[in-house]
Amino acid sequence: MNNTFKGGLETQSHEITLQELAVEGSIPHWLVGSLIRNTPAQFEIGAQSYRHWFDGLAMLYSFTFENGRVSYRNRFIESKAWRENNETGEIKFPQFGTNPRQSLFSRLSTAFKKRPIGGNTNVNVARFGDRFVALTERALAMVFDPHTLETLGVYDYEKTDAQVSTAHPQFDFARNIGITYAAKIGIMSSEYRFYNLNGTKLDLLATIPTQKLAYIHSFGMTEHYLLLAEYALKLSNVLAMIVIGKPFAENFEWLPEEGSRFIVVDKASGKIVSEVETEAFFAFHHINAFERDGEIVADLAAYPDAKIVQQFYLDALRADGAGIASSEFRRYRIPLRGGGRATYELVTDENIEFPRINYEQFNGKPYGCVFGMSIQQGTTDFYNQLTKFDVTTGAVKKWYEADCYPGEPVFVAAPEASNEDTGAVLSVVFDSQRDTSFLLVLDGRSFGEIARVRLPQHIIPFGFHGQFFKEQ
Repeated sequence: MNNTFKGGLETQSHEITLQELAVEGSIPHWLVGSLIRNTPAQFEIGAQSYRHWFDGLAMLYSFTFENGRVSYRNRFIESKAWRENNETGEIKFPQFGTNPRQSLFSRLSTAFKKRPIGGNTNVNVARFGDRFVALTERALAMVFDPHTLETLGVYDYEKTDAQVSTAHPQFDFARNIGITYAAKIGIMSSEYRFYNLNGTKLDLLATIPTQKLAYIHSFGMTEHYLLLAEYALKLSNVLAMIVIGKPFAENFEWLPEEGSRFIVVDKASGKIVSEVETEAFFAFHHINAFERDGEIVADLAAYPDAKIVQQFYLDALRADGAGIASSEFRRYRIPLRGGGRATYELVTDENIEFPRINYEQFNGKPYGCVFGMSIQQGTTDFYNQLTKFDVTTGAVKKWYEADCYPGEPVFVAAPEASNEDTGAVLSVVFDSQRDTSFLLVLDGRSFGEIARVRLPQHIIPFGFHGQFFKEQ
C-alpha cells in the first residue's frame, strides 16, 4: 500500500513571506488577527536524522487576516539547538525520541550533570502577558515577535528545578492567572507539580510525590480544581535513564497492572482533595472538565494503551501502508469525596485527537461542542478528516476531502456570538495530490467550508498546536 501522507513529514527549509494570498470563497470580515502555529520542520542535521515526529527543529508560521485578506510567513525558531546543530552538522541536544551520539565514556562522565537544553520549542504557542512564547515539554520557552516571527530570546522560568513541563498551560479567566504543570525527576522519588504563572516566576501551588513518574502531556481544569491524569506509561528506572542514555521516550514502560489514577487538586489551596483509581489507559489531550453533583466530569481523547507513542516514530509514519491508532472520546466520572473508582463511557463511536473547544467561554464548565481531527472509520491512515461533536445530543458533523490531511482545528468565536459554536474553524491542510498546503476556513455552526487559502508550491509539515491572536 502507498503512503499518501508522508509528504507532510518532510523537511521544509524555506522561509518565505507572502503579502497577500488568493482566497477561494470569503473570509469573515470580523476575523482580524493571526493564526500562529508551531511545527517540527527540519528532521535532518547533516548526515544525521531525528527519529521521532516530536523531535524536528521548530518552525513558526502565521496566517494574518485583515479586511478579508490573508498574508503568510514562516520562520525557524533560532534556538540554541537550531544554531548549533546547523553550524556543526550534528545533533547536539537530546530530544523526545533522539539523543546525540555519545561514547560510553562521554555518557558516564556526564551522567550526573545537568543535561543541556537546546530550546527546541516545537509544540505550542501562547501569550504570557505582553510576550509571545513557543513551548515544548520542558520548563523553558522561546520568545518571538508575533508580527515577524523573529526569535527574541529565552523565556526562562525562575526558581524551578523541574525538568519536564507541559506545552498546554491553562488560564483561569475568573482569577486572571495562568497555571502550568511540571515534574521533577529524582532517583529515589519524583514529583508532579502545579505552579501559578506570575511573569517568568513560577509560584509553587501543589506538590504530588510519586515513585514512578508517568508521561503526562496535558492536564484538566474545572472551576475549583486541577485534574492530573496519571497514566500507566511510567518511568520505572531513573538511574538507568541517566546512565544508559536512552532517548527520553524510550525510558517509559507500559505498566497496565498498575492501572491509572486521577489526582484532584484544589486551585486555591493546592491541597489534594481526591485520588481515584481507574483501569490503565493513556492520553495526550484533555478535552474539557467540569464539576457536577459531587464529581468531576472529565472528557479525554483516550487510548487503551500507549502504542501511539511508538507509531509516531518517523520510520513507522513514513512506511508504506502506515497508519496510527484511533483514540476514543471518553467521559470519565471522578468522585470528589468518599473514594471509589473513576468510570467512563464513550461520548461517541467516532475518534478524536487534537481537540479544541470555545476555550474562553466554556473551559472548565459544562459545554456543548468540540472540534477535532480524526481518522475516517474503516481506513488505516493518518488524520484525514475534521469532526465536530455535539456532546449533549451526540450529533456529528465532518469535513474531509480525498488525499487531504487536516491539522488541529482552531476555533475563533465571532464577536458578541450568541451561540457556543458561532465563529470560524481554522485548519491547515496538506493536499497530497497537489503536494501543497492550504488554510481551510469552516463555519463553526454548520461545519461547512466558507473559504480556503492555498499556498503556492509550499508544504507546511504536520505540526501540533497553535492559537489565534486577535489584533490588539
